[in-house]
Amino acid sequence: MPIELSADIVFGAVGYVRSLGFEPHADFTDDADDWGPPQAPRS
Repeated sequence: MPIELSADIVFGAVGYVRSLGFEPHADFTDDADDWGPPQAPRS
């Protein structure tokens, strides 16, 4: 699986849980830097 696809899945999931009023685990913000900035969704 390409890293870009993995990042799309992870950041998409984070966006979804935030839309439900939840926040990701505190460690996510530290680890998210390793993934690079979120990209716009691909259609």
